[in-house]
Amino acid sequence: MGKELTIAGASRTRPVVLAGGLLAALALIAALWLWNEEEASTSPVAYVLCGDDLLDEIRAYRVDLLAGEMTSVSEPIDWLGDPHQIAYDPVRSRLYIASMNKKWSPPMWPVTALRARGGEFEVAARFPTNRDNNLLEKARAGEAPDAKVKEAYVVAVSPDGNELYVGHGGVYEKTGLLMEAWDADTGEILRVLRWPIPGVPEWSPDGDHVAAIWPSHDRRVYEDGEAVTKARKGGVRVINMRTDERRLEDNKGLHPPWGRIEEPLVHLFDRAYMEDEEVGVYDRDTGEALSKLGIRQLTGLTLAGNPAIAVLEGGRLIAVSAVKRTEAEASYPPRSLGFRREGYVVLIDVMERREVSRTQVGARCTNAVVAYE
Repeated sequence: MGKELTIAGASRTRPVVLAGGLLAALALIAALWLWNEEEASTSPVAYVLCGDDLLDEIRAYRVDLLAGEMTSVSEPIDWLGDPHQIAYDPVRSRLYIASMNKKWSPPMWPVTALRARGGEFEVAARFPTNRDNNLLEKARAGEAPDAKVKEAYVVAVSPDGNELYVGHGGVYEKTGLLMEAWDADTGEILRVLRWPIPGVPEWSPDGDHVAAIWPSHDRRVYEDGEAVTKARKGGVRVINMRTDERRLEDNKGLHPPWGRIEEPLVHLFDRAYMEDEEVGVYDRDTGEALSKLGIRQLTGLTLAGNPAIAVLEGGRLIAVSAVKRTEAEASYPPRSLGFRREGYVVLIDVMERREVSRTQVGARCTNAVVAYE
């Protein structure tokens, strides 16, 4: 295929229908105001990867979130296996893709860097997780993988874009640890880390620390086969990305230790502990719940395979990758497990508990990430 990926075209999908033209106009104005357009010359877009090497072609999609439109889609991207998670680097305008595989999957690169800007896509680099037989040089040259490699299931990028944090099967087998820090350009392993990056990380200004912050909440657990509810106290846990030290902060409210954050905390609860895929919005000073909503109850959709939310600037809007599952006809590929999947990127106002837009993309999608372009 080569490294260049061209735009295969764009298609429109309807925004969420609101009752009456005036209400629709007011809703759009409110969304624009919430995003604080007066102080920014850019608009929020979402990127998502959809497909897998077995059932569907894998493509990258760009969505205009406020308009509820898919503005561009890439040509099929080879050697991605089953894309599991993506991270976005605004400094280099890159998407980093962590890919998994199955025993019957074609060869794949577990980590891929994809340039993404303004609806144009280009493969920048491909990285293996094991470095035998000079695989890294082949990845740089854009050649196909020639051997099975350990799949990657987590990828994150530092605020300056210089380092990737990758969780993959090989690092655990070799060291018993969870993540490696890589040079984002060369793939060189810089450090091995014990702790995973949290789902919605709060980075320190220097990029040396990351905080995981969660509110006080009740959660459902099972004891002796019975569901019981237990309280969990809110907290702030900080990881030093240089020394790999981890500590629990005291008396910090829901702020990281390096400073106060004006925006509310938006938290996605683990689906294993809740009846629905619940999102909560919390005052960082008091810990008070300002709003709660269930994704399935609100949208009729479930979050995509690797549940995640992308919080927009201002903390009032979130973008999620979600899926609608319907029974498939008998002729549908047997590995689909009897379901047809439709993927969507949904923009949600978490304070008013409503959809702002819903855009159909491909099937079998990763999490959505947000960029300002």
